[in-house]
Amino acid sequence: MLKMLTSYTYEADDVSAAVEEILGQLDLENNALAHSAGLILCYSDFVGTGVVEALCKAVPFEVVGCTTLGLATGAQVGTVMLTFTVFTSDEVQFSTALAQDLGDNQKGPIHEAWHAACEKLGPARPGLCLTFSPMLKHVGGDILSRELNDAAGATPVFGTIACDDNPDYSDARTIYHGDACREAMALLLMSDEVKPRFFMGSIPDDKIQREKAIITRAEHNIINEVNGKPFIEYAKTLGLYKGDGIEGMNTIPLIIDYGDGAPPVAAAIYMLSEDGAICGVPTPQNATLAIGSIDVPDILATTARLSGEIAGLGQVNGILAFSCLARGYVLGADIEAEFDLLRRAFGATPYTAGYAGGEFCPLYRSESETVNRFHNFTFIGCVL
Repeated sequence: MLKMLTSYTYEADDVSAAVEEILGQLDLENNALAHSAGLILCYSDFVGTGVVEALCKAVPFEVVGCTTLGLATGAQVGTVMLTFTVFTSDEVQFSTALAQDLGDNQKGPIHEAWHAACEKLGPARPGLCLTFSPMLKHVGGDILSRELNDAAGATPVFGTIACDDNPDYSDARTIYHGDACREAMALLLMSDEVKPRFFMGSIPDDKIQREKAIITRAEHNIINEVNGKPFIEYAKTLGLYKGDGIEGMNTIPLIIDYGDGAPPVAAAIYMLSEDGAICGVPTPQNATLAIGSIDVPDILATTARLSGEIAGLGQVNGILAFSCLARGYVLGADIEAEFDLLRRAFGATPYTAGYAGGEFCPLYRSESETVNRFHNFTFIGCVL
């Protein structure tokens, strides 16, 4: 059995009061089992004031996490907020590791961190990897995902990229045992006694253009040509490119079908360059491309449907969920509306939800086989 304990605080300035509030809600003396690990998600202010560091020092187990914008747990929904989640079990074991200096090199540190975390599990095999990854300007989330998936193999990978409320994400940090990291990925492994179930929802089918195109030239996450035309020329044929750019670029999803039997994924356009569209997910040559759209009713309908499906499951020990920050941009001033739906659907079931700078979530190829994917514009859920 695995239990998920949740707690929260809005107290970013008084460190002692924040620690007391969190520990009081968790009541670890009566609720903790043989093995435990912690997860902190928070508004960036909680890092600078020392609350995160103090909380990590106050508990007898390892803690990972990241900054985010918008959180929900229990009856609470807020922006300037911190949630502390504890996974605890007599059977499931936990281990953590940190992949550092990812701005310079990704493969070596990520593979080393994966193997270090596996070694700490001892003879147990990993059944789930939670990842909390950095927001790097020059290294896309798809690159981090590719290296982590290469290391993890068949192990499901679920998690998020750190974010904050700055346009350049300058205060986005990952968290590892109290340290706030700018270019590091924190990993939390759970042994294979855990049996996770995954849910995701992105762009409704009726909001995806029926006309499909082919990515005819690409490099990693850069779409160079579509249907034999430079990406900008292709965008002009659709009426997307006006003046010297694409208006509302980060709210226009590109729907990419890899042709591998898994459902298509939604990609955000991070920026345009002379080479083409720099996207948030891999964009391989010969993949199929369609243009999607998303609005407030779409977002709320998707979240309501998925949260309802999750709430209807049997034996739910806890839920971890993330929604793409681009969805929050579309919601605008009503950014908390999406998480209000979770609060109403999940009731007393322990859950923690936050916004994501990019989403790591497996897709189902079949009823029992998953393939790890990195997403944009997506709501993802992991049911424990």
